[in-house]
Parts: sequence; C-alpha cells; structure tokens
Amino acid sequence: MKRILIIGDDPSVLDVLQEILSTFGYSAHPVDSAKEAVSALSTERVDLIFQDISMPEITGGQLLDFIRKKGFQTPVVVISAHIEEEVEKRMRAAGVSGMIEKPFEVAEVLDVM
Repeated sequence: MKRILIIGDDPSVLDVLQEILSTFGYSAHPVDSAKEAVSALSTERVDLIFQDISMPEITGGQLLDFIRKKGFQTPVVVISAHIEEEVEKRMRAAGVSGMIEKPFEVAEVLDVM
C-alpha cells in the first residue's frame, strides 16, 4: 500500500485529501506543520507528498528545498488556492512532480498521482 504524506495548515483540506486517498486504497498521513512533516519523513517510508504551498511557518518552496537537502527524493505534489505562472515555473524547477489548485476534484487528485 502506498503511503502518502499530506502537509498543510487547513484541516478541511487535510481531511478531504485523507478521505479521497483512503477511499482509493492509499495510506494517507496528514500533518499540519513543517516540523511534523520532517519528523514523519525521518521515521516513516513515504511514497508521495501532497504539500500546501502556503503555510504560516514556512513556504512551500522552503519546505521542498529542505526535503531535498535532507536527501529525500520523494515525489511532491503542490496544492494551492491559486497557482501563478511564475510560481509554477519555480516549483517545477525545484522538482515538484505535480500541482493542483483548490478547490480540487477527486479526479484531479488521482490524475496528479
């Protein structure tokens, strides 16, 4: 079973993603802070990360940089309410494997995986 880490500060988004992923047979682990994300990555095997691009303590880009510097090559899908072209270019250059905009449909979540 694929293990998916969901990182974000909006409980409703974490809940919806966890529900979608669990329904389709994935093991989804939501965390609401960068600190929890780093802890989860350090102690558990993770096959995919869904990460909100805008969080209060750290930006999505900063968290992605940190994840890569720690040696984790886990694919990352970025979630945002609005993805501007310049942000998308930066995220793609940083190595994200996909992007989805909120609000999202179930099919979008599954397609980006």
